[in-house]
Parts: sequence; structure tokens; C-alpha cells
Amino acid sequence: MAARVFSSDEPDYCPDSALSEALRDWMDELNQPLQPGRQSTTPTSRAKTPDRADRPPAQAKPLPMFPLSSGSPPTSPAKGGENGGEGEAKRPPGEGLKHKAQGRVPCGGKGLLSEAQVRLLVGLHYLPHEHGPAAQRLLQDLTWLKSNCHLVSLNGKKTAQQKVEEWRGRASRLMALCEDIAELHCSVVGGVNRAVLYDLYPYVWDLRNTALVAKAFVCWLDGRVLGDSSTLGSWKNCFHWCGTTTGAELLGVDSEPWVFKGGVSGEVQMLLPIGSSTELFTHPPPLFPTSRLYNVRPYHSKDKVELYRMVRQLHLRTQGGKDSNSTHPDVTGDRCLGACLALCPEYSFVLEDELGVCGCVTGVQDVRAFIKRCHATWMPAMRDKYPGPRTGPSAVPAHTQDLLLLMEEDQGEYPDSLLHHFPSQLRLDALPQLVDASVSRTLLTALLAALKANGSQGVFCEVQPTDRQRMEFLTKLGFLEILRGEARSREGVVLGRLL
Repeated sequence: MAARVFSSDEPDYCPDSALSEALRDWMDELNQPLQPGRQSTTPTSRAKTPDRADRPPAQAKPLPMFPLSSGSPPTSPAKGGENGGEGEAKRPPGEGLKHKAQGRVPCGGKGLLSEAQVRLLVGLHYLPHEHGPAAQRLLQDLTWLKSNCHLVSLNGKKTAQQKVEEWRGRASRLMALCEDIAELHCSVVGGVNRAVLYDLYPYVWDLRNTALVAKAFVCWLDGRVLGDSSTLGSWKNCFHWCGTTTGAELLGVDSEPWVFKGGVSGEVQMLLPIGSSTELFTHPPPLFPTSRLYNVRPYHSKDKVELYRMVRQLHLRTQGGKDSNSTHPDVTGDRCLGACLALCPEYSFVLEDELGVCGCVTGVQDVRAFIKRCHATWMPAMRDKYPGPRTGPSAVPAHTQDLLLLMEEDQGEYPDSLLHHFPSQLRLDALPQLVDASVSRTLLTALLAALKANGSQGVFCEVQPTDRQRMEFLTKLGFLEILRGEARSREGVVLGRLL
């Protein structure tokens, strides 16, 4: 075979330019309004053979089409109409946008993927043994931020302001990339090409959830993580993974670059303190994708009003909508969240969407110390805020007094056998209207990463035995039943898991 002779005037091959040319070609394909299953094809001008020219077109059995809103059940396969052999029902123009607008705020897309988003998608799922620029930047920044988190630690030595600003600058860059990943997920779900959605959704959804945890954790590190001098120990040196290490190098076997799940998502997982807990990350995607844009972040004091309103709304649902605390609307929030938000706000995370706060998780690093602080400061403040029974318009209702008694019981002692292995505690609250239930798991995972980073070896929570849905949710995340009705005077199931 004769060797190809290259002339001196031929331009050099540039991979980036070639990728840009390919992306422009892909844009037309990705933004085609296609549905999953077989698509109807338009007749071409090619000549047909005599035996095929008179043959009627074969009718393909349509595949079941599922709605992309989890608020509605799956629909039955549409029956064929008069105009086609494909048997797919034709939707009126704009019907999809109308359904998308009901009950949610659009995430900013118009149904078309931009070239920058497709480039990001390619960079995150590049080659089997090589990450693209976006994935490399994500892994390198997360590795550097983890290794240098002592620069912004709570109890670390005073560091030069230039070093602190460098850490925060790289943290901002990583969080911006995680936000781009969340918007990419939103655009893929809201895109016009539903065939591409059903092919890519499991991968984009998985990476979105992992990016939410990484973003929340990096944001939490600033001013909340304990330094190496802490008696609880350090987590930073427990992992050997970095952005350039492959699965083959780590395990000494011939494998693809992921060990636990796949691609950059698995490597980001391994850079987190709870990276080896695969049950927190490995779950099937929801049946009904949603384009709602979610965010998980540490708690700020300005969130208190919204969180109190949320838990009061949840309490009213259990009471059949009857508001018996109208004169003291904060009593439910004070009982459920107040002590944690006042005494250890650094272990609280907030879940929000375009409509506002829709969930939160509160944690306690050391339950023994927390109970002592509650008895010393929190409960006296509550007794002053809600004084005992008296007559007149300022009298505290009986139901409020019952909640105060429960608040007293909440600070009861736990068995030493429980706190020895599970020194930390958590509480999770989320609105029932939450469209994508997987973000509740992401919210909980962010707190577990924070507790583990500051030295906790185990966490527990108390669930009412009648709340089967919550018990099933926690069991899937590795929680096991530890105590039943023995932790305190009230009936309750204590579930715990090691970190």
C-alpha cells in the first residue's frame, strides 16, 4: 500500500477543532423532536425494486410511552391513527411545554441543548480510559480542595489570606461546574429529543446527584471542617484516589477507570469521606424524569423562617389540617429543628428548588454533649418563650404544652451502648410534593459526609414504627434497626448505620 504523502500546505490535525466540527453535526441530531422507539421515516427519491414498490409499509408496534412528570401515572400506548403505520399519537404543538409549566418553574431552557452543554456532556463521558477536560478539572479541583481544606478549617492555624482566597477561588470554580452539570441534567430532561433523553438520562441523573453532594460538601468545608489537630482524627488521608488514578492502578487488575459505578461519577464518589458506602450512591433512576432544578447547600440563618414554615406544614398534615397552635406558630419548629439550628447549625443542610426550600436535614455530631447543652441553654429559653398554664388571652394552649413536654422528652438520655457505636444523630424532613425522591438521598448523603469528615463513626435516627415509608427509605441507605421502644419513654424505632 502506498504511503499517503502530506503536502506542506495541509493544516495540522487539531482534536479540539475536530470535536467542534462533530458537535455542530451532533447538535442537529440531538435537537430533533424524536420519540423513543421506531420513528416514522419520510419517503425518499430512491428507486424501489418491483417486488418492494407495491408492498404496503409494515406497521411497527409502538412502545409504551411514559410521561416525564412524576405527578401523573404512565399512560397506555397510543393506538394508531389514520395517517401512519407507526401507531403513535400526535401531540398538538406546544403540549409538552404546557405540561412542563404546570406545577413547576422552567429551568431556563427552551427545549434545545446548547453547544456548550453538549461539549460538557462529552467531556464528562469522554473515553473508556481517559476523561475529558471538564471531568479532569472537576477531579483535580476536588482532590486539591480536599487535600488543602486545613486552610479553611474551623480550628486550624491562622493561614495567609492569599492561601485562603486561592482555596475559595478553586471551590467557586468547582461549584460553578457542578451547577453546570445540574443545568445539563435539566436541559437533557427538557429537551425535544426524547429518544436521546431515555438513552442518556441514567448517566446524567447519576452524575447530577453526585455533583450535588460534592458541591454541598465543598461548600460545607469552608469554616466547618475540623483541622488535623482535632482529637476526632482526620479523614483526608484515608483515600488513595486522585484524578489521574485509574481502577486498574488502584486494584492491580485490568479494568475500566471506574471501580464502583462508572466514569467520573465513581471517582468523585471516592473523593468523598463516605465514598466506600456504595449503597448511598447506587440506586436506579426514577421512572419519571423531572427537569426541576435542585440544589443542596449548608444551612444559613436566613433559612430558619422557611424551615419552620415547612415543618409546621408537615405537622398540619398529620393533624388533618387542623391548626391548634395558631397563637404560637413557632412551637413545632422549635421542637423539631430549633435546638439543632441554634446549637449545631454547622451540621444542617437545606434542599431547595426553583420554588424555594423543600427539605432539610439536621445533624448532631456528639449527642452526649448536645443533650447537656440543651438542658443548660435551650430548654430554659423554651420555658421562657412558652410559660406554664395561666388564664387570659396570653395563656398557652394545652396542645402547645403537650409539645413542650415532648420537647423535654426529646432531650432524654440514650443508652450508652447506642452512643458508643453511634455517637451522632440526624433528622430528615422533606415536603411530600417532592418530585424527584432521589434528592432526599442526596441531601442525607451530604450530611453523612460532613459527619464523617469531622470524625463521627456512626449515626442514628428515630422513626415512628407506623412510618413504614421512611423506614424503608433509610433501610435502603444502609440503616439497620438498633432499638425498638427502648431508647426513650416514647415508642420509636432507632435506626443506625456506621460511617
